[in-house]
Amino acid sequence: IIEEIWTMRPEDANSDQQYLWWRVLSQTIVDSDNLDNANVTKRNQAKAAIKWLMLEVGDFDHVCALAGVDEIVFRIRAIKWLRKRFSGELLLRVVASPR
Repeated sequence: IIEEIWTMRPEDANSDQQYLWWRVLSQTIVDSDNLDNANVTKRNQAKAAIKWLMLEVGDFDHVCALAGVDEIVFRIRAIKWLRKRFSGELLLRVVASPR
């Protein structure tokens, strides 16, 4: 699903709104990929995106619903991707951090 979100085009969506929410989900993946970036702003955005992907309930579910994406499937695949991309120790520090 993560790869599908990245490659979706406006004409693939049922509406402009659905495409917008696909792009929101896509941007969270892009942002989370910057966890090891030297730029502190990008790193902080990555931490926020990872927390949202892994822990957020209400807003996450709502965005997925608006995008027409199964929130459970998307979250599972996002977490699998994150675990391949970053060490478990690093992800645990992000999730456990109060900020």
